[in-house]
Amino acid sequence: MTTTELRTHDFEFIVAPGTDGTASGALYIDDGESVKQASPTSLKATFKQGRLSVQGVFGSDSGVKTSRVRFLGVAKAPKAVQANGKAVAKSRYAYDTKNQVLDVTIGVPLTGPFNVQYL
Repeated sequence: MTTTELRTHDFEFIVAPGTDGTASGALYIDDGESVKQASPTSLKATFKQGRLSVQGVFGSDSGVKTSRVRFLGVAKAPKAVQANGKAVAKSRYAYDTKNQVLDVTIGVPLTGPFNVQYL
């Protein structure tokens, strides 16, 4: 996939906590063409105690969304899931008991900070 093609696909975040139960990462998005970037996106993602927080500098609107967040190593099914403090419908998340994976469909535009939490 080329850089240009990549910019037409929504993003998915995969959260793989370390042995201490935390995770962090970064995402940088530019226009893929210019040497000097006018308004790139530079994000930092942090995870702790069941909560993913994504913050940073959100440059020009790329037109893509964060379609899904996949949490690895989730020991038990959550009682509830929230995105930006609002309940996520049960039809929009799934828990795989065998693999201890929680998939949450959020469809949030990648234009500002967001968080996803399981309880």
